[in-house]
This record gives sequence, structure tokens and C-alpha cells, in this order.
Amino acid sequence: MKRWSLCFIGFLFLMVFLLQGRLCAADKLYIWNAEELEAIKTDPSKKALADRYVAKADSCLLLQPLTVVDKSWSFAEDKHYYCTMAPYWWPIEVNGKTVFVNRDGHVNPQSLDLDKAKIAQLGDRMKLLAIAYYFTGDGRYFDAYREQLDVWFINQDTYMYPDFLYAQVVPGRNGNKGRGVGIGEGHGFNDVLESFRLIDSVRSVGTRRRGKVIAWFRRLGDWMATSAQGIEQAKMNNNLGISYDTTLANISLFVGNRARAEQIFDQFSEKRTFKQIEEDGKMPGELQRTKAFSYSVYCLDFFTDFFLLASSAGTDAYERDRDRYNAAYKFLLQFVDNHETFPYNQIIGWRDSTRSLYDQIDRLKRIDPEIADRLTINSASSVEK
Repeated sequence: MKRWSLCFIGFLFLMVFLLQGRLCAADKLYIWNAEELEAIKTDPSKKALADRYVAKADSCLLLQPLTVVDKSWSFAEDKHYYCTMAPYWWPIEVNGKTVFVNRDGHVNPQSLDLDKAKIAQLGDRMKLLAIAYYFTGDGRYFDAYREQLDVWFINQDTYMYPDFLYAQVVPGRNGNKGRGVGIGEGHGFNDVLESFRLIDSVRSVGTRRRGKVIAWFRRLGDWMATSAQGIEQAKMNNNLGISYDTTLANISLFVGNRARAEQIFDQFSEKRTFKQIEEDGKMPGELQRTKAFSYSVYCLDFFTDFFLLASSAGTDAYERDRDRYNAAYKFLLQFVDNHETFPYNQIIGWRDSTRSLYDQIDRLKRIDPEIADRLTINSASSVEK
């Protein structure tokens, strides 16, 4: 009896240890702020914020799972291919033939018909479901999350092929295949990966399912690293290059390819930060756009994701690049209240981009608590103007 009691007590200690490991997400996440999520979950003063997350997740419970096969037409014969049309390309008639020309910043409505928004929606939906389950423990969110996981990544009738072979097609060019820039549409997978880390730290999605999801992302990561389109985007000196590095490094960590992730982290300063951001904070690859301010902020968003990821992975990437990176914020902040002095094109989007700019600074406080003081940001910003 005494021996049985000792074994039982030992078993209880083991279960408590495992349960604590499951419930503690702080060491499981890379880009999301685990401490903030825990505070929202446990602090009664933050209940209203937690309730808003849960209410949004409730709306997700009413929706059918997203799938790439749900489209009326495609450039690919097989609808399992993720397929999108380049958004800024418009048809014109030339010598009796229809050709497509670029009108930067002006979205062709036809480009909205395919899979364009689905990965971003997928990331948003899985984020809400995972966080709602983390906050409440309500199995409805877990079941809906697991169903969406199966539909997009596993089920043979509905899953996406792990590549972007038909992303950002310009009709009539390249045999109606995609372009390297199309890989940028996969940035939403970073939220998918974080949501998986969070929900699986609380309750296992299952060994078999986890293995299949990891295998899917391993194939995508290998395709990104070796395909012609992946190599093309890796060479881009703009926001898409930052997005590529962030997503590929995150995937590499997720599938256990630490060596690939560390190579990306080690090369980032020379390949990205000091190449894409000039000493005065200008980012030439974004300033040539028709929404130069917005694309500059967009680029900083990807930079922020990367530095949060790299710091959580234990690297000093942010410390190496901080001054040059902060210079980009200083350059943009001077135009927040002086739009008319911005010496580049910005056809629309000042308000949303300004809000996003301050959001990035808030996110960076997790790894750089003094950033707001260093940038001399006035608490009474003009975001709401």
C-alpha cells in the first residue's frame, strides 16, 4: 500500500508538471506577445478585451472552413493550387489583342475573385479561435480550430498544395504561372504557426495531425528555399524580401530546421536592414510606390515580425540593427502631422498607415522598452486625426 501511495503521488506530480507545461504559453510563441495574452486572460481589469476576442471567435464558429478549392475558376487546372491574380494589372486593347499593364496602387476587381484574401483570413480566424480557447477552455473553439486545420492542410479533398506556383499571375505572361512576389501572400501563415503553438500548448491537436501539419510546412519551406519563384523573392530589396525571410525562418523553426533559420538570422543585417534602409531612414524600395508612406509602414510591419521572431529565437538580430531600423521610424514620424511635406507619392491611406506605424512601435516595446522615448513620440499622437 505504501509503495502504491508513493507511485500515485509521483504520478500526480508528473501530471501537474505536464499540465503546467501545457498551460504556459510564454515559452511557446515567437511573434505574438505571450505575456500580454496571459495578462488579458488572468487580469479582471482586462476582461472587456478578452470578451472582444471571444465575441470575434464566436462569429468564426458560424462560418464554413476556408479552402482553396472553393473558387469558380483558376489559372491552374487543379483547384488545390493556391491561385491569385496580380492585383495592380489591368487589361487594355493593343492591336486588337488584350494585354495587361501595371497600374500601381489601383486594384483590379477581377483580382479579388480567387484565393487572394484567404491566407490572411485563415491566419485571422485561427488566431481568434486559438486565443478564445486559451482564454476560455471552451471546446467549441478547439473543435473549430482543428476542423480548419484539417480542411486547409490535411484533407485530400480540400487541402492546399504546399507552394505558390500560381500566386500573383499576370494573365498572358509566363504561361499563366505565378511570380515570386506571390509568396508574400503567405505572410498570414505566421499567424497560423503562432496559433498552432498556442493551442497545442494548452491541448494537443494529436500526434498524427501535428505530424501532418509539420510535414506540410516542411514541404512549403523547401519549395520556398529552392524553387525559381522562391529564389526570385529572396532577392527582392523591398518589403517582400523581409516577408520572405520572416516566413521562411518561422517555418524552419516550426519544422525543426534550426540551421536554416539561423542562416537567415545571421545574414539579415547585411542582406536586408543595411541594404534596404539608408542612414537617414529612407527605404528606396518602398518610396517609389504610389503609396510610398503606406508601403514603408508595411515594410516596417514585416521588419517587426522578423525582429520579434529572431529575438524570441535567442538571437541578437535586433540589437545589431536597432539604430538603422529606428532611423526608418524617425524618417516617417516627421510626416505624421505634415502630410503635405512628404516628398513622395501617397495617393490614399494616411490614417490607416499612421495607426499601423504606432502599432508597430507598441509591439516592439516587448524587446525594446525604451523605443518610444528614443523616438521622442508624444503620447498625444495624431493617429485619430
